[in-house]
Amino acid sequence: MHFRLLFGAWMRLLREHGRHIPFDKAGRAAILTFASACYSIQNFFQNALYREALERVELAAPPIFNIGHWRSGTTLLHELLCLDERHAWASTYACMNPSHFLITERAAQRPTGGQAAVKRPMDDMTISPASPQEDEFALFALGAPSPYAHWMFPWNLANHEEYFDLARATSIERERWKSIFSKFVKQLTLRDPRRLVIKSPPHTFRVKLLCDMYPDAIFIHIVRDPYVMFASTRHLYLKMFELYALTGYSMAALEEYIIRNGICMERLLDAAIPDLPAGRYHRIRYEDLIASPIDQMSEMYAKTGMGDFEHVLPAIRSYFERNADYRENRLELSGEDIERISRHWNPMFDKYGYPLRTPAT
Repeated sequence: MHFRLLFGAWMRLLREHGRHIPFDKAGRAAILTFASACYSIQNFFQNALYREALERVELAAPPIFNIGHWRSGTTLLHELLCLDERHAWASTYACMNPSHFLITERAAQRPTGGQAAVKRPMDDMTISPASPQEDEFALFALGAPSPYAHWMFPWNLANHEEYFDLARATSIERERWKSIFSKFVKQLTLRDPRRLVIKSPPHTFRVKLLCDMYPDAIFIHIVRDPYVMFASTRHLYLKMFELYALTGYSMAALEEYIIRNGICMERLLDAAIPDLPAGRYHRIRYEDLIASPIDQMSEMYAKTGMGDFEHVLPAIRSYFERNADYRENRLELSGEDIERISRHWNPMFDKYGYPLRTPAT
């Protein structure tokens, strides 16, 4: 399995990381080189067919950004927001095939298209090609600077911290990211003109940048027990490395990476949120959403002015009835894990109302 990268994006990664690819992964790298050339050819035709239409595209309304740390419940919240028939989203097909989705998505999603629903490797949630998906996959494949390069090349997880918030990236890289993101948003709008709900954990680092690009955007921030979030994020990365990694990695470096990113995310949010006007930022706890989804979603709609909640209420009730049997992963933490999380992520506990544990509990 591999990211469906454009040829130029793959060549940039190969120049930086290629010497670290071991011999037993060389075959995968060669396949990706050939495949990336094919994706670029498809992207050429997509651009040629839709260039003039994209120049005329205007967003129906400012986007709704669904933000939060990995494994904090962003996927659940994204799916709930996308139950509203007034909203559009980036589908899994579009995010995994950004080079040609405008040309091929409708055919691929027909009953005879051969693309069935599958289970996500990190949590067994069912997704289909039409399911809401995070756009970071598409941005990375199209050549935007992205921390998801670490999923392919985890040999040095200290590289490119600037790709999270982009404030420390070079002006060329930052403008490339903005151009690719803006174009992808326009492509999504061309495909479906309704108001976009956009979900990606890395966008949690980029609130200031996204506010500059979309001044009236709404940010819905979901938080979760930091102990659960750490364990689940570590599990996520291990699964992603199994799927995508072309180099080795250190477990100690991975755990430090998760801790460091959590600290950075909170620092950047603390700097960005005070500048957002009332109604443009709303925070929700995952545990509260699970315990009382109707009350929590109703409050969210009221405080952000997203429209009549009664309009989407039947769909939300139906969603929870269909998924009543879903069970979350239960992941263990060592005493050392608990001590490290309590020490380094301490501000999260007070800020979001979670109790601290001791290693013995």
